[in-house]
Amino acid sequence: RSVPFNGSAFPSLAFRPDRPVEAEIVRAIDASRVMIDIALYEFKSPAILAALRRARANGVRIRLVIDYENMFPRTREGAKKPATRSPELQALVDEGFDLLVLRGMQKFGINHNKFMVFDGAMAEFGSYNYTQTSELNHFENVKFTDHPGHVAAFSVYWMYLRSQAAPFAEAQARVWPTDVPLPPTETAPSVEFNGELFPVWHFSPDAAGEDHLVRLLGAARESIDISMFSFRSTRIAAAILAAKERGVAVRVLFDKSQAQGPNTRIYADWLAANGVTVSLLAGPNPGGPIFSEKNHNKMVIVDGKAVETGSMNWSKNAVIMNYENMHFTTDPVDARAYALYFADMWALSLPLAPPAAAPVLPTDEELVQELLFAAPPAPAQ
Repeated sequence: RSVPFNGSAFPSLAFRPDRPVEAEIVRAIDASRVMIDIALYEFKSPAILAALRRARANGVRIRLVIDYENMFPRTREGAKKPATRSPELQALVDEGFDLLVLRGMQKFGINHNKFMVFDGAMAEFGSYNYTQTSELNHFENVKFTDHPGHVAAFSVYWMYLRSQAAPFAEAQARVWPTDVPLPPTETAPSVEFNGELFPVWHFSPDAAGEDHLVRLLGAARESIDISMFSFRSTRIAAAILAAKERGVAVRVLFDKSQAQGPNTRIYADWLAANGVTVSLLAGPNPGGPIFSEKNHNKMVIVDGKAVETGSMNWSKNAVIMNYENMHFTTDPVDARAYALYFADMWALSLPLAPPAAAPVLPTDEELVQELLFAAPPAPAQ
């Protein structure tokens, strides 16, 4: 299935490593005639930078909202060398591109979106950061759409992101808010699945995103196939186990590196210890460096008929502290494509051996508290 745009055709879906994604994004940039609005987390693609330069030289207006942590990277404790801004981001700054910087809420919030809107007529979104490692070393999924309502929703959300962002020269000195208004609340059209209604799109920060996922898992009757980079939600973990216990066939595919880290590992072990089938997958290049080889998807296929995907990892932080996008579809062609993609990844994965005992998961309140800045001390009496 193809998506027409300015005389060119783009794939409705693209999966890495099954087909090129970077080249399709470059083609979309080159096909644009008026304006491109971009919200991004990472930017490390010389080819996309070159395409943005060409578009601007041809009179296309380029506007970007860029994540703060990538624009002003912090050197981690124990790092062998200081963190630096990518050459591609530095070029955007040096060359005077129209850009603003956006930081998420509280301790760990980020602008985790990765989407582009081309001439207000086509949008591209998914798990794919605009980096060479996304193209060469990751499992990723991307969707192009020309649905007028969906594209318009991205445009409205982009303006919301812009309203919360700051100019580059002011971003580091800004006192960033610890809470922000919800994204625009225009009602998204609904898709029906097993008696439940789900919005075609949902934007964060908004706690309802976690509610939608819990309801989707609760609606499963036959199967749940999850491919997830990072996971830290006790409510969603409980919904996965509840589905398994009522006879739903559940498969959870975690990124190998994240499943060895402190945030996701406890959930991977808990699910496996409770009888959920869990496997691990790195990137598509066997033997490649673990820091670059990733299963970077954030998606689920339910009963082979309903799909949720987008930028959002299944974590409390992603739902309430990050800027993210989620999408639901019951389109049978898309659902089959996602299911086949999952089957390909599952065949390459390695089972996770369950621990001797299930770890104790943090409560929902504990998950929220670990994200918050410490409360100021009470005034002296």
